[in-house]
Amino acid sequence: MLGHVGIGRSAAVVLSFVTFILTGCGGGSSGGESDKRSVLPWNSSSASVDTDEFDLSYENSQADDQPSTVVEPEVPASACPAYIEGVPIGIACLHCAHPNARAQALRIAEIMAQSCRKNIATTMLVDGSFGDDRDFLGEIVRIATNNGATLHLFLYLSNGPWQREHETAPDGGFGTTMPPEEFRWRIQSDAALQAEYQARVDWAMPLVSYAQTRGAVVYLLPALEDNFDYSTARVMEDLTLAAVPSWLPVALGRNPCPGCYDGNDASMVPGTFLDQHAHSAGQGIIGSSGLVTNDGRTFTFPHEAASGDAMSFDELKTIIAQSAARSNAYVIWRTDYQGLQTGWISVDPSQRNYVMPSDADAQALIQLMQNVF
Repeated sequence: MLGHVGIGRSAAVVLSFVTFILTGCGGGSSGGESDKRSVLPWNSSSASVDTDEFDLSYENSQADDQPSTVVEPEVPASACPAYIEGVPIGIACLHCAHPNARAQALRIAEIMAQSCRKNIATTMLVDGSFGDDRDFLGEIVRIATNNGATLHLFLYLSNGPWQREHETAPDGGFGTTMPPEEFRWRIQSDAALQAEYQARVDWAMPLVSYAQTRGAVVYLLPALEDNFDYSTARVMEDLTLAAVPSWLPVALGRNPCPGCYDGNDASMVPGTFLDQHAHSAGQGIIGSSGLVTNDGRTFTFPHEAASGDAMSFDELKTIIAQSAARSNAYVIWRTDYQGLQTGWISVDPSQRNYVMPSDADAQALIQLMQNVF
């Protein structure tokens, strides 16, 4: 193995080792390897950009020889009078590094904070697909945690959907200019490509470190909807772990996409968590103490008319309840929030319209997050 992450203490979070076995999922099988990948579960406990209070510059990234201590979380500027307990629930922010999405991204962070849910969750794509504004992503973390909530931050380090669309996908993002077949063999033997990926992991570390000073729990996934076979998945996991400083506590997961591309598998190894994209209430939730999201299928709010293939708000609530019953975090995803009115991923991020959540949207989302899941 190339290395493992040293696990430190994180406020109000108990460490445990969890094994996931995928069954009935596109032919995926349980991985046979075992190492010290550790999962950090949660079942224990008008904004303006002001980046003066934190510095996420690459030069200020801390070295790997730091002591294995954890910085005490900052005291929240304002706290909720009462918190809604339960599994982490939040709103996707995959696109939030893009300059055109700033106002909307701030609103998403505010909505999560206003829910007064004790554990909130979001996803970010940090491979460069939507830009490299790490300071602004830090501002999203600050706003989301400003009332004392614990943010469960899931970071994707590469973009599987864009890789599958490599001939038409926009420029940007790690490994998106080559087909999955080429990526699979090159990442296992091409030292330059491995170094490029690990540099991307390293780029994210100041954000990880800052988030943890805000009391967040951080989860790393080598790819969004990955195109890995068994051996590629293991190499990507090892490369990720080797690039994380030993003093930073993180959890490692996988978001397999069996059936999305020829050769994709769904293998998991002990200690990693599963990120499942669930598109209907009848699909079934496979894993426990991982992540579930409806990424890939949008929904309609109660104040909206039914629309095409979009699931109803009631179905979304049912999936969240199914997910929570197995102690999974849940991240809510909307096509238009990601600027994908047509649903096609090949739309250049700079040409997208990142729809601002309406007041009615915000009220519905807050009420949903205030349910006891």
